[in-house]
Amino acid sequence: MKKVISALTAAAMCASMSASVMTAFAVYTANDIEFYLKIAEAPGGTISADGTKVTFPDAATAKASEIVVQQYIKVADISNPSVQLVNTCYQVDDALNFAALPDFTATGESKEYTVGGQTFTTDQYVNCFGYLGGIGKKYVNGCGAATYQTNDAFTFDYDGPKILVGNWGPDFRQDPTTAKFFGDTSDELPFSTFSVTVADDAADGTYEIGFGEGFMHPSEAVGRSGYNMINVDGTVDGKVEITNTKGVEVVIGDGETPETTEAPKPTEAPETTEAPKPTETPKPTEAPDPTDPVQEFDGMTFYVEDTVYDPKTNTNGYAEVNI
Repeated sequence: MKKVISALTAAAMCASMSASVMTAFAVYTANDIEFYLKIAEAPGGTISADGTKVTFPDAATAKASEIVVQQYIKVADISNPSVQLVNTCYQVDDALNFAALPDFTATGESKEYTVGGQTFTTDQYVNCFGYLGGIGKKYVNGCGAATYQTNDAFTFDYDGPKILVGNWGPDFRQDPTTAKFFGDTSDELPFSTFSVTVADDAADGTYEIGFGEGFMHPSEAVGRSGYNMINVDGTVDGKVEITNTKGVEVVIGDGETPETTEAPKPTEAPETTEAPKPTETPKPTEAPDPTDPVQEFDGMTFYVEDTVYDPKTNTNGYAEVNI
C-alpha cells in the first residue's frame, strides 16, 4: 500500500509544480467527466452491442472464461485539458475475481492504429492519452507511471468489497509532463484494460463489475484512498472527484440467483388428550393356594381341589369337600 500512496503523492506534487508554470485551462467539474466500462472480450460468452453486458449459457462456461474489461474517460471538451493524474477504484461482486491488472507497458505485438486521422504501428499499449514514444511530443508520454493493486495485496487490515485501485500519471522524465487526449474524442480509445474471472463457487445470477468508493487507510486521519478522480489543470486544487460512473454486468445462465428456501417445518401433531382411565374392576378374591392346608383331621391333611367362581358376587368359592 505504501507504494500506491507514494506514487499518488509524487504525482500530486509534480502536478502542482507543473500547474504553476503552465497556462490556465478550462475548469472541469464532476459533471463534466464520466468514467465508464465496456467488455472487450469474453470467450464463451455473448457480449451486448454496447459492451455493457456479457451473457454465459451456464456457470461452467463462465468459469472457463477470462473477461477483458476496458475503462473509458468521457469529457465533452478535449480542446485543452492537461491531465496530470488519473486515479481509479474498480469493484466486483463476490462471485468474481480480479485477474490481470492494468498494464501500460509494451504488449509485445505490433498493431496498426488509426487515431485522430493518423495511422501508426506500435507494440506499445495505446490508450486515450497516446503511447510511449508516440507521434510528436504531444503524445509521447501517453503511457507513463502507473501503480495498481488489489485489496489482497494490502499490508493492513481491510474489511470491504473486492477492489482494484491504482493511479496513472504521465512520465515526468519527459517533456511535456502532462498528457492530452489522443483521439478526436476522449473515449475514442480506452484508458486502461484489466480482466476478471468467475469464482469456482459462483452460481447462476447477474453480477457487476463497476467502480468502488475507495477505502480508508489506517494511517490517514481523514479522507479516502483509491477513489475515482482526475487531476486536470485549471480545476480547484487540480482534482475532480468522479461521481458519474457506469459499470458492466456478467450474466450467468438465466441471470437469476436461486433463492435458498427453508424447508417447511413439519406440522406438529396436536397434543392428544389422555382418555380417562377406565374404572378398574376389583380383582376377584384369589383362591387359596391348593397346597395350603385348610383342615387337619386325625393326623391327615385335606386340600382344596377345586374352586368355583360366582359372577354375581365376583368372588371365588370353595368346593365342598366331604370328609
